[in-house]
Amino acid sequence: MSTPTTFTKLAKHRKVAGTSTRRARQKGEEHPDIFHNTGLIYFWVINDGTDRERLRQCADRLKTQGIAAVVLHPRSGLRVPYGSDEWFELTAWLVERCEARGLQVWLYDEDPFPSGNAGGRVVAAHPAWAARQITCHTFDPADNAAASEGDGTRVFRFPLEPLLWCGLIDPATADAHTDLTSHVGVLREAWTVLEEWDSRHYYPQTPRYACPRAWTKQPTHAIRVPDDLGGLKLVAFVAEPVSSGHWGHLADTLNAEATRAFVRLTHQRYADTLGDRLGNTIPAIFTDEAKPAGAVPYTPGLFESFEQSFGYALAPRLAHLFATGEQPSQMRTRIDFRRWVAKRFQDSWIQPVRAWCEAHRLHLVGHFSPEDDPVEQAASLGNLMPIHKQLAMPGIDLIIPAVGDDQHAILNIGIIGARSVCDQQHRPGVLSESLACSGIRPNHRVARRVLAWQTVMGLTSPVIHAAYESMEGNRAIDAPPDWGPMTDDWPQMCQLGVDLQPMQLVLGRSRQVAPVAVVWPIRSYLALGVGNPQHDLPLRQELLDLMTLLLDAQVGFHFVDEADLAEADLSEGLVAVGAARYSHLIVPPALILHQATIDQLREAAQRGVDVRGIGQAPTYADRDKHMDRVNLDWPQHAVGMPALEALPRVVQLGSPPANVRATAWSHNQGTTVFLTQLNQTTIDLEVDGQTLQLKPGDVWSRPPHGAWTRCFEGLQDKPPDPTSS
Repeated sequence: MSTPTTFTKLAKHRKVAGTSTRRARQKGEEHPDIFHNTGLIYFWVINDGTDRERLRQCADRLKTQGIAAVVLHPRSGLRVPYGSDEWFELTAWLVERCEARGLQVWLYDEDPFPSGNAGGRVVAAHPAWAARQITCHTFDPADNAAASEGDGTRVFRFPLEPLLWCGLIDPATADAHTDLTSHVGVLREAWTVLEEWDSRHYYPQTPRYACPRAWTKQPTHAIRVPDDLGGLKLVAFVAEPVSSGHWGHLADTLNAEATRAFVRLTHQRYADTLGDRLGNTIPAIFTDEAKPAGAVPYTPGLFESFEQSFGYALAPRLAHLFATGEQPSQMRTRIDFRRWVAKRFQDSWIQPVRAWCEAHRLHLVGHFSPEDDPVEQAASLGNLMPIHKQLAMPGIDLIIPAVGDDQHAILNIGIIGARSVCDQQHRPGVLSESLACSGIRPNHRVARRVLAWQTVMGLTSPVIHAAYESMEGNRAIDAPPDWGPMTDDWPQMCQLGVDLQPMQLVLGRSRQVAPVAVVWPIRSYLALGVGNPQHDLPLRQELLDLMTLLLDAQVGFHFVDEADLAEADLSEGLVAVGAARYSHLIVPPALILHQATIDQLREAAQRGVDVRGIGQAPTYADRDKHMDRVNLDWPQHAVGMPALEALPRVVQLGSPPANVRATAWSHNQGTTVFLTQLNQTTIDLEVDGQTLQLKPGDVWSRPPHGAWTRCFEGLQDKPPDPTSS
């Protein structure tokens, strides 16, 4: 096995090409300035709002060394009606209190989340804009054998919601066989007997005339079932309202009119109330988890727009969206549908919100979830990587007290994906909403471990969930714990903010040294169809195994989206994706790649880029209109250490234990390396002739031309000086 090269060898041979070169030179090697100070950003949860003395005291304590900003976040328990004049007056009062203390404020665009509903006011004012999803109903002879009028006729009943298609499909292929939509009607079969019908209801001041009465209610769609189904399945598809399971009134984020109403009720009211503060003392607004609602989203005009975009009718192929087979026709429908939903979401929701923010000099920050599981991401957002680009800085959410070790490998996807887009798009940093759902009592040691790992991986802007105004009643278990100024761990949390600052300063002026790019295989998950994310999926597990292998080998890598790779500039031995440069390309476990990606990979290999496949090789090439079987001409490896031969490493550690992480950061002064370990026990590690003792959560750094030193102590208990600012 040949010796792996290090990132320093790559740096000596950096070459860039085309327009990407000019952009990189114009912007220089450093990222733009981040629009907030180093330290921790806090969700300040306003979950009562009626006790202004308590709020004033909380503001006093939030103005502490190590706290960079607060996000005013209305949440469960709020006693001031959200969206009312009183709410916006309270917001202005809070902003004034923070300004007087020199505490930066960000706004939050919802009550409570996901963004897009204005606390339910959008749908309350416009019921037609409620979110809907396509649901599939299948005739089951065992459950639907009730006779009609005693003649033995079978009837198929399904909910009386907008009817999209009904007919017979081939159960093997999910292809439409017979369209029976026009045969569907309405039945009312639930009888109600009126025990004491009273004629005086209609004719007051008259004698009562008794008469037995009964009528039917609860109408359903219904169709008579053919006598012989011939081995086919009878199915129906309707557009049902999405039930959020929590607060209801979810708006249709695929409807631009609903988005404009949301902006009028939230963003514009903040602008009317806060005026010139927006873009000055208030630099940002946080958006939280907006997404197309439902497993298979629906919006009026879907079928017409879809056919115009892809050249075929969706209605007869709706069964493909609920199947999980690998037939090319099914995968074609599923990929096209998810692409359509993703584009409509960006056009109808993200772009209008972003445009409003830019017009008012606000940075749009926050996150769109899910960001870690590719199965859930494909079924909800389609593909997060292009959506990351719409934010001022890519953002993620981490709501368990865990790090991306070998027991939680899936957690690495979110932070690596966000950092990848950050460097490729020359964004100022990466944001993470962190530490919610971490138990009822705060534990600063847990917080230090989580944020140290995220920072080593490229996090610049940790948003702590949360400092709660009130913990009375069920507020205490909304999304615990309270990490705020009224807790015993507050001094240690402030110290955590101080201790992270040296690392954040490095990250804020650096680009990650990541010479390896892993093609983001989301197209395969778009093609696979609706499934239970909790079920084992070999393709996903192999992806997680590959990521863990690269991380444990201290390989600096990014994900690269297929669309970005197809447009990348190629030069001798390098691929330029925006501001990032890659000498090695890995095709991860996948089912399908776009033909443009395959062509670019082949061209890159011809220009001297190291292209290799690791894990399951793609079977299909997506040619937009159809799928073809594909034979790939780059080396293919099983997931294992031999697959990493000659890949550049951040540091040379010999045979380190699992869960040792190293990242390198290039800036004008040189390159800084961070090293940490995610195990729960202390380890000794030989690095560059030094023996380093890595306690859980410790971070060691090697500055340019310097020696290794501990820059962050994982078990630090020292509180900050309360008189410092």
